[in-house]
Amino acid sequence: MSARSHKKSLQGFSLMEVLIATTLLAGVGLIMVSMYRLAVHGQDSVREMQHRLHEGRVAMNVMLREISMAYLSTHVNTESMSADGQRKTFFDGNGDRLDFTSLSHRRLMRDVPESDQVELGYSLGRHDDYPGQEVLIRREKIPLDGSPGRGGNEMVLCSGVKEFEISYWDARQEDWGSDWAVDFEDLMDPEVALQTDEGEQSKMDWLPYRVKIRLVLEKPGDGELVLESQTPIYMRRAFRFHGVAGQARRNTGGIVRPSSPLGVRR
Repeated sequence: MSARSHKKSLQGFSLMEVLIATTLLAGVGLIMVSMYRLAVHGQDSVREMQHRLHEGRVAMNVMLREISMAYLSTHVNTESMSADGQRKTFFDGNGDRLDFTSLSHRRLMRDVPESDQVELGYSLGRHDDYPGQEVLIRREKIPLDGSPGRGGNEMVLCSGVKEFEISYWDARQEDWGSDWAVDFEDLMDPEVALQTDEGEQSKMDWLPYRVKIRLVLEKPGDGELVLESQTPIYMRRAFRFHGVAGQARRNTGGIVRPSSPLGVRR
């Protein structure tokens, strides 16, 4: 090999070639970083949407289960005739709030003074743990007392709520209504509690046949998530334990045999 060719092979890259290569490498790196950020942001958005959707579905299932077990009763504590001593049942609902008594409580600890009776409420509100957004609040009060609609413990059932709408199916009108209210005083009034139907007196269906819930949640980024479902109420008529006991006395000559609240013999 001649000295001239050996010198030419040792020259390497020129400054222009190095600058071009560096620019291309920086551009490719910038594109890869941007794609990585978009992928991470997309994963976060999908994860947030799935979390919000799961939260909404759980809230809907909880409300539908508890509303389906709503109940009313005319049973009173005969040992305490004061207003505070009476455990009053009621159902007070409008388009964006519902308070009622239910048989859906689950006793989780042994030997606690609790039963399946509970007072519940659902409404929109604000909470310090979720600034800048409305949340769905669930109110629970155990045991029942003489102040329906007040007191109890509150918890956030669902966050990021844009709309909360409740409708009540009226079988007589065959249409959905935006409110349904029954208080304890109505239950205790015999003129209100009975209605004439084809010449015979029958108990009134105090509670609606079905309750429909529409829940609109904020969608991460833009848009909204809409959840809608409905549930029947299985115990639409008020429990009347004294009526069952009176009928039992008449049938047995004054002796009341043990029976279930519905009058089915054990």
